[in-house]
Amino acid sequence: MSDPWRCLETLAAGYQLNTSLAAVPAKWRELANGHYDAMHKGFLRTTDQPAFSYPCPLECGCAHEIIRHDSDRIVAVCRCEPWNCDDIPLEPADTMLVELNWPKLGRAIAAALDCDIANCTALGAGTFQVATFGGAGLPVVLTIQQDRAGFAGVVAHLVATLKERFILLAPTGRFYDAHSQSLLKGAKAGFFSLEAILALAPSGRLIAAKRAGELFAPFLPEQTGVVKEAKSKLVFRLFGELMSLGTHLKAPPAQVFDLMILKKLTHAETAVACKCAPSLITRRVGVIERHFQMTMLELLDFASDLKERQTTVKADKYAKKKHGSPQIDAREWDADADRDEDDEGDE
Repeated sequence: MSDPWRCLETLAAGYQLNTSLAAVPAKWRELANGHYDAMHKGFLRTTDQPAFSYPCPLECGCAHEIIRHDSDRIVAVCRCEPWNCDDIPLEPADTMLVELNWPKLGRAIAAALDCDIANCTALGAGTFQVATFGGAGLPVVLTIQQDRAGFAGVVAHLVATLKERFILLAPTGRFYDAHSQSLLKGAKAGFFSLEAILALAPSGRLIAAKRAGELFAPFLPEQTGVVKEAKSKLVFRLFGELMSLGTHLKAPPAQVFDLMILKKLTHAETAVACKCAPSLITRRVGVIERHFQMTMLELLDFASDLKERQTTVKADKYAKKKHGSPQIDAREWDADADRDEDDEGDE
């Protein structure tokens, strides 16, 4: 599935329209190697700008000049000396430039990796911030370059501009060398190629085998003790709110949280424990991550603290009940006691 990504770098070498990559449909089809329709659905768009040349089907090294005799007769004429190819009759749609839709590709990447969508801010030639990740807003940047020198120049510019900690994406890793690796390592930044982390489905949707939480977490800023304590309190409060979400559903979010975060079961093990399909667990994970505004990997960092806080709360409630504290409603205690027994039985 590297053809959809490699063709972007190939087009960057000579088919640019401002900051976007543009070519006639025939050129896209040639380079995409069967993936053009999926690419067009996912992140390409047909412009209203006509092309002036057309790729030679004999691959003689030249491009045919497009001659428009009238609206009904368009031909691509060979410009070789001596003349080498027959004229190619074309339809109007064959001559309209198709370009990369940067914002749409950025949104697709963010959605597939479960990042926050950015405004596709330009950070240089062929380089845009397409997403952010984590509470610290780790920048996720996409660059499409035509050669190693151009890629190295972008890396140097980003390191100087963003200073440190960002994620750099490129269609492939063929321009990523030791020099660029050294610069990114010094900035505590990471590099990933789209061909390695994303697949293009026939529908045009991008599919990631691993989410950003697993890929990008090592590049997040380290949290201070004060910040982590504040986040821990927030997670504990949100965990209390999660207990009331979807309690009537199969595999309620709170149960999935308990199994995957507190008991550290895998996705598959959680599906077995809940007696449901893995796809349902995936949906519940989405609910949990939206509720906490954190990835499951980030939430795992708070697992031990959550257990300690749960133990403290349970001990306080037990002490109040034992001493007849009037603040605890009997029905509330019964519910808590039942929940405690259930929790202990699951461990």
